[in-house]
Amino acid sequence: MALEGIDAPFTEDEVLLAISHLPSDKAPGPDGFTGAFFKKCWGTIKVDVLKVIDNFNNLHFAHLQWVNSANIVLLPKKEGAEEVSDYRPISLVHAISKIVAKMISTRLAPIMNDIVSNAQSAFIKKRSIHDNFMYVKNLAKRLHRSKVPSLLFKFDIRKAFDSVRWDYILELLTRHGFPPKFRDWIAALFCTASSRILLNGVPGLPIYHGKGLRQGDPLSPLLFVLAIDPIQKILELATQHNLLHKIRGRGTVIRTSLYADDTAVFMLPLKEDIQNLSAILDYFGEATGLHTNFQKSSVIPIHCHDIDLDDVLGGLPVIRASFPIKYLGLPLSVWELKRVDFQPLEDKMAGKLVTWDARASRRDGGIGNAATPNDPGSTPREVDEDGGAVASDDHDEEEEEEDGGAVGSDDEEEEEDTDAKFARLEAADEKAAARKEARARAWAQATRCRPFTDDDNEDVTSSDWNSSTDTSSGSSASEEEVTSKRRVREDDEAGPSDKKAKN
Repeated sequence: MALEGIDAPFTEDEVLLAISHLPSDKAPGPDGFTGAFFKKCWGTIKVDVLKVIDNFNNLHFAHLQWVNSANIVLLPKKEGAEEVSDYRPISLVHAISKIVAKMISTRLAPIMNDIVSNAQSAFIKKRSIHDNFMYVKNLAKRLHRSKVPSLLFKFDIRKAFDSVRWDYILELLTRHGFPPKFRDWIAALFCTASSRILLNGVPGLPIYHGKGLRQGDPLSPLLFVLAIDPIQKILELATQHNLLHKIRGRGTVIRTSLYADDTAVFMLPLKEDIQNLSAILDYFGEATGLHTNFQKSSVIPIHCHDIDLDDVLGGLPVIRASFPIKYLGLPLSVWELKRVDFQPLEDKMAGKLVTWDARASRRDGGIGNAATPNDPGSTPREVDEDGGAVASDDHDEEEEEEDGGAVGSDDEEEEEDTDAKFARLEAADEKAAARKEARARAWAQATRCRPFTDDDNEDVTSSDWNSSTDTSSGSSASEEEVTSKRRVREDDEAGPSDKKAKN
């Protein structure tokens, strides 16, 4: 594990890299500055920002609390939320502390693969959530085929991000060999953090933190993964010391799968093992603050037909489930899944596609039905006999007016500043280009999807079209004749200058 240089002073390039990762249009923190502000005004604010970063490099944290605050927004987890537990707190962090946290996480991320066990895949490069899902699925199927009685536990961690202890994280960093300066940076971000809860847009009194990791902080996911990962090593040591029986299989079987706080553990249906597992999780919760919520955890038996689970579980208050189950958002089973098992997933995806399909007509570039005057959110258009949408004359005049750009008096333009003029002109140009593209797309769609009518070409009637397309009737008109008549009409409609250009 390479930790050299992880506590070196931050450079300007690292600051710029962290700023480039700031979302431009996300909600700002207490400072009110978005990522777009730092990106566009870097030449103006560069000196001041680098001074703050230099103070942080030199461990000068006297005024860090002023730039390490956050506003907490409560988002409801479900409709009709009434209890505090029905809301999810999201922290809108001060931009400066977010930049500092991003620089630290950028240095920490490359070495996570070396210090975190293979059982954990969350927030680590070159690891995927699919690895966890396939491992649990394959091991469950193998135990079922070999008729080995087993139990699959899915554990829920109570308020995972909000409950982890700071002293535990700092001690963990020490055990991993992180230098003191790096640990001081982490401790400074912890100790100077404060939050205010936004209610109806009004911030409340400051709340000074004593534990937990911020939601929305770029450093929080990595620190949480480090905090929960030791449970895998603890269960391995318990197996080596015969506190837990080994899972029978080829080679060494890893009984634990971790994806952030989603924990899956395979156990043999032995009362002593379940008691030891419960004690291990309780001790782990006391040491780390990551307590297991057994009431929301579940157990799924595998080939346990002749086993008294009431006696084995010994009153452990977990939910009993059966395959198929939902793991990491996907259906999981030891049998081949049927289509009905995927129906909830299909319904969920269909619900996301219906709105777009209904509102985006083919005329507007979507895949839905052609726009009609009654379509919600669409501009009223005339509909021809074949179902195609035809823009009205008033609508065309409106488009031509918009294509010409915004028109205002000379006095008003003089009063506008330069930036406002550029913004107005760019918006007008973009709108005009979009209108032209929409008209071109509509013309191509109408030409491709319906036959010529009397309105399209007065020389080509519907009978001519029918006779030219009916090859079995031996009609005299052909497709070449129709094309020729159409070209004659185009030449007649073209002006003298257009004819000269063609010649």
